[in-house]
Amino acid sequence: MANRVKIISKETIRPSSPAEQHIRKFSFLDQLAVPNYIPLTFFYTADRSCQFSPADIILRLKKSLPDALTMFYPIAGRIRKGNRFIDCNDNGAEFIEARVHRQLRDVIENPDADELKEYLPVQPEDHHQQVDGALLLVQANLFDCGGIAMAVCLSHKVADGTSLSKFVQAWAAISRGEAAGVVAPNFHILAEQFPPIDLPEPHPSPSNVISGEKIVTRRFIYNEQKLASLKAEIATAEGSTVKNPSRVEAISASIWRHFIERHRRHGCTKVAAVHSVNLRARMADSPLQAFGNCYVLTPAYVTDGEHELHRLAELLRNAFKKIDGEYVGEIQRSGGGEYLTLRQRIVIMKKEGAAMCNFSSWCGFPVYEVDYGWGKPAWVCTTLLPFKNIVILMSRPEGRGIEAWVNMVEDDDGGDLKTLQA
Repeated sequence: MANRVKIISKETIRPSSPAEQHIRKFSFLDQLAVPNYIPLTFFYTADRSCQFSPADIILRLKKSLPDALTMFYPIAGRIRKGNRFIDCNDNGAEFIEARVHRQLRDVIENPDADELKEYLPVQPEDHHQQVDGALLLVQANLFDCGGIAMAVCLSHKVADGTSLSKFVQAWAAISRGEAAGVVAPNFHILAEQFPPIDLPEPHPSPSNVISGEKIVTRRFIYNEQKLASLKAEIATAEGSTVKNPSRVEAISASIWRHFIERHRRHGCTKVAAVHSVNLRARMADSPLQAFGNCYVLTPAYVTDGEHELHRLAELLRNAFKKIDGEYVGEIQRSGGGEYLTLRQRIVIMKKEGAAMCNFSSWCGFPVYEVDYGWGKPAWVCTTLLPFKNIVILMSRPEGRGIEAWVNMVEDDDGGDLKTLQA
């Protein structure tokens, strides 16, 4: 695969206008974020882009990115030592142009996790953000057939998946000449509502610790029929209190059950599911345009012998319900203490031998609406980092199904996990 992707050029793209402010403070949620890049790759087939030459495509992207960086000016800055702020110095983003000697349809129809990494501007094993490094890296991969794979990697210290989605949508709108309809995000409200705090360095993290074990990535597809079957199993089970499970609840419970069964055969009786929960809709002021990290990790625990699907769905729902406006207010009133206590509890469980299955749902991100001027993507995917027991849930192109991207230790590849596609 290395010979199929040829780097044509690398360039630093800077904002078209100077930054509005020179400092963007971190919230304590930004401070706690792991310094890796969030990767998203958008695949556009030749029938969507054939009216443009490769030169036209690159020119359009390069001309629109400076205006996008002006609107999202912290992205063009650099993180400074101290883990408290971004220096909005207009140093810019890294833009890479590449040619791929491959048919894009083959990639979409038979995706390979290792091959997908080749389209990224930074490799997963090098994904930790460096001080003074670019916060945004883009690689435009132009295929011989005329297809395009747009890979975007944004530092997690700056933003969560919701914010990355907003940036890509805005850049695409500017590219297709619809900048007037773009709403600028609020870069400061999160630091105002969750002010930075003094943290021990390095501070303990409940998940996203790079594993020294061999990690493999698998994609499991849940079509509409499979989802309906899972939901029915949960809703009709004797004693079930979850009569209307969501897609995320049903799939998370199913994957969690398989992890429980696998770990128990290896002697581990404590397996927790830890979900990332977006706080934007749960905050009193509803800062839906807030840009940055705005999520918490909420754990659900099982006791020995408990792994019925409906019971796991109930535990997940109860964990989600706890993250309400009152809980967010308690985090704010405690100066972050409540959230740190919860994180520490998860860390202690790991130290005591508990296994963690970490979930993040990106199903609500409108990634299939990202049109740079040559149509909407045929497929959008992520490429997981070398962390174990991580699950990312993403929407399918048709909008009804879900793809689960699962990272696991190589020895765990197989057995029950393979039945997720059955």
